[in-house]
Amino acid sequence: MTPAYALVWRRDGSPGIRWYIRRLGPDGFYGEVRYKSPDPHAAGRATGVRGLLTAPDGERVAAILAELSAAGPTDPGPCFALLGSYTESLGQSVVVFKYQLGAESSCPLARRFLELHSIIEGYLVEAYAQIAEPGATGDGGA
Repeated sequence: MTPAYALVWRRDGSPGIRWYIRRLGPDGFYGEVRYKSPDPHAAGRATGVRGLLTAPDGERVAAILAELSAAGPTDPGPCFALLGSYTESLGQSVVVFKYQLGAESSCPLARRFLELHSIIEGYLVEAYAQIAEPGATGDGGA
């Protein structure tokens, strides 16, 4: 049974654009992006996202997913972002990679995770525009 993957970006609760990609694979993804304002009194905004990946992007995503999940499960503790895998029929899930801000300076897998982030972010431009604060620019990164 082939696992499905989920990607959560900005899970620390900090202001900015947060992703919850509920299904990610070489063929595409679906989920949601949300914006949390630095102003605690401002309402957040969210929109659903769905995308089909190009063949080259799909190949890169498949390779990165395989590389990140090769080490097996990790503890689901605090982190800025994570990648999880689950079996669609059984619903069993595990965390396969946790990303901490700045880890890319010393961790090759963190750099690969950011490459995955960059690929998916390229498909989210329209969603960022829908949820951005008036006059703001997207901040998909940290």
